Amino acid sequence: MHLVGHSYGGGVALHPATRRPERIASLTLYEPSAFHLLNEIGVEGREAYAEIMDVAGRIRKALDDAVPEAGARCFIDYWNGLGSWRAMKAAIRAEILAYLPKAPLEFAALAEENILSTVYADFPFPVMIMRGGRSPRSVQLIADYLARRIPAAVRIDLPEAGHMGPITHAEMVAERFAPHIENACVFFNGHSQAAGHLA
Repeated sequence: MHLVGHSYGGGVALHPATRRPERIASLTLYEPSAFHLLNEIGVEGREAYAEIMDVAGRIRKALDDAVPEAGARCFIDYWNGLGSWRAMKAAIRAEILAYLPKAPLEFAALAEENILSTVYADFPFPVMIMRGGRSPRSVQLIADYLARRIPAAVRIDLPEAGHMGPITHAEMVAERFAPHIENACVFFNGHSQAAGHLA
């Protein structure tokens, strides 16, 4: 199976990769939000962890106070830059507001993970980790740390992209992901593995 994950999907993709590594042909990640790793990265990582937990807390408080738009603005502006929520079309805002109650649960799942990076270091399959130059510090640190901890990993930087690079710079991201997956193709028992996608 070829696993591809972005953000929360990247954190999710790490689970089957650790539990069934013999079934993984390749792992391709764009800024996986594996927040638990920040506590392994020294002072800068702990500061970034506190920052992301503050964002999660503000979203929870906005939901508790019945002002979800304030939480959505915090969420979107953190990942995409100040003013991003205000610039969004009404239809997209509505989709974000519908998703918002799930956001604190995802933050908690990513932050409370208890897998150490030493487990990821044993990945026997090709790994590509991509990060944007305009992304929040938290995911940049995680991408860099994972790339250094996994011997099989290659890190690709896109200086002009942000955390939503797979959407805003879709062609550029795909041009780098596709060859990695193609080159990693393997066959089990004479049959190509089924492709998988986590997003």
